[in-house]
Amino acid sequence: MQIRQVISRVFVIVLLTAASIWLIRYGQIRRLIHQQRYAYSAAEAARLEPYAVAQYDYGRHAQFRNDPESAASYYRRTVSTDPLHIGAWLKLAEVERDRGNHETARKIVEHTHGLTLRVLRWKWSETLLAYELEIEPVFRENINYLVSHNKITADALRLVDAACSRKTEAVLSVLEPENRAAYLKWLMRWERVDDARISWTALREQDRNEPELRLRYVHFLVSHHQVPEARALWRDRIGAEGMTNAGFEEETLRGGFGWRSSNHQVGLWKAKRIRDRETSGNHVMRISFSGKENISYHHLSQVVPVDGRQSYRLSYRYRSMDITTDQGPFVEVYGYDCQGLYEKGPMMLGSARWQNGTIAFTAGQECSAVVVRVRRLPSRRFDSKIAGTLWLDDFQLVRMQNASEENTSRPIRLTDRYIPPSNDTR
Repeated sequence: MQIRQVISRVFVIVLLTAASIWLIRYGQIRRLIHQQRYAYSAAEAARLEPYAVAQYDYGRHAQFRNDPESAASYYRRTVSTDPLHIGAWLKLAEVERDRGNHETARKIVEHTHGLTLRVLRWKWSETLLAYELEIEPVFRENINYLVSHNKITADALRLVDAACSRKTEAVLSVLEPENRAAYLKWLMRWERVDDARISWTALREQDRNEPELRLRYVHFLVSHHQVPEARALWRDRIGAEGMTNAGFEEETLRGGFGWRSSNHQVGLWKAKRIRDRETSGNHVMRISFSGKENISYHHLSQVVPVDGRQSYRLSYRYRSMDITTDQGPFVEVYGYDCQGLYEKGPMMLGSARWQNGTIAFTAGQECSAVVVRVRRLPSRRFDSKIAGTLWLDDFQLVRMQNASEENTSRPIRLTDRYIPPSNDTR
């Protein structure tokens, strides 16, 4: 009985010792693989053959050393041990492509595509291979997947644009309808006006021109002085011409033909749309100056479409309180896409109750838009730091038959104001 106990104990000890030795060696190998401190020798490669990660690392090392034969061998060992190692499959496709085995590389990419239909991690590498190997179905599907999931969208659109030789119609044929808006935004970002126009036309045909995208496109056209086209789109949306949001009843759009307002130098001034029941509407624009600096203010403006060789009269209402210095704010009108047009209204100084201001001007033959802007020039006096508050409301544009026939003028004002979507980013 004692002999059996001794034998069993010796067996357990031997078994545990063997297991410990195996675990120590396994731990050393795992540590070697984790730290990638390989000797890159034939003996080590043979010892690490059961480990797919090690074979993958050896393959990348061989590929870096421009040894495609060895790299392909290591990658094949990797996928033999781990058939779901997508990285090794794609690297093997790269090696086979470099070796001139394009058909084999295509089959590998098509195989991995079937394994990664809903996996984002490998989409970009797979897309590049599909582009280089001219596997159109995989390329088309992956591009749309990347754009629809908003992942490396700019790179994906740049790639498909290059693949289609910068031909917008060809790119639109590759993209699914829901992804074409992203392409239009990309074209606008790269300031490709003609291509953006083609893309916009395609979106309009699909009736997919959302209000936020329309505003962005109109702003793009205006910024590139494509005023007639932008004007037609704006009128098509709001059903009216003239000053947009003339009484500040809606939030400023900061784009297109809407009001553009900013507070770039926080603490020096503040422009804010507020409620005011003393006016014809419910809101006004209030501009407050802090009195800290002798600032140059030009941060509330609107581009307004006009007709060439036409006379206009701009009217507005304003109220002021404790506006200091000899240089107060005023409203000015100048040509947006033409030279020689400049008119300005009276300075708004001190304190005054609500009163009217007017500016008459005539647009030149080549003029298609003017800028209405609130301005303040720096003072050259000792007491130059401007303080006080200004309120503005009821901007209206009147078209006149000629400069003297004001009694036959026809008012142009906004009745159906453009309302931005709730998720509009400003």
